[in-house]
Amino acid sequence: MRLMVDFSGTNRGFAYVRYASPEIARRAVNCLNGPQNKKNVIKKASMSDDNCVLFVMGIPVHLTKNELFEHFSRRTERLHGVTIRPSSNFNSPNRGFCFLEYANHSYAAQARRELLVDPFVQEWRSEITVNWSIPDKQKNDPFYEPTKNIFVSNLPDDVNFQRLMSVLAQNMDISHYVNCKVIGNKAFIGFTSRDEAEYALHIIEGIIFKYLHVRICNTSSCPQASLCH
Repeated sequence: MRLMVDFSGTNRGFAYVRYASPEIARRAVNCLNGPQNKKNVIKKASMSDDNCVLFVMGIPVHLTKNELFEHFSRRTERLHGVTIRPSSNFNSPNRGFCFLEYANHSYAAQARRELLVDPFVQEWRSEITVNWSIPDKQKNDPFYEPTKNIFVSNLPDDVNFQRLMSVLAQNMDISHYVNCKVIGNKAFIGFTSRDEAEYALHIIEGIIFKYLHVRICNTSSCPQASLCH
């Protein structure tokens, strides 16, 4: 078990517990959230992932995998690998983003903090954006369902279809999107492939409209997404 504490030594109200298998962990979550927890010592339990991969956006599209590995190896520790995806027309080595895999979650978290402290890269003359990637363990989980659709919520009232699509168009090739429905402060966006949906998910996550943080998830893990169908 790992109890999260602040600088004063006081716990932050949550902890991580590791079990022998995902199935045992799910049973523990169901038990802790069920009526058996009569004393209500634990308010809520949910599944967590030992994520070791970061999603970095804003890199120059001309950089190769080896060049990115060399750069981020200088700035962070225990980087194991870099994954990039070529542009759709193969005119550039990457699409402006990459995935950084570290030895374990601790090194990945440390790398994330270090990159967020100084996101501007002088040699590239650009600023990078760093987020957690969807863990491979989640992708390989039998309960994980890949989807080509994403669900966005907490949008301001004045964000309509045109404005939402303009945000995507500034960061990706929107020819891969199939449909988009904006209903109130929620939106449902469909794409031609899971890769494009995952990329869009990372782009929109954390975007601020009028100081409101947009919340986003893939539709397979978000029950509220049914409101947009």
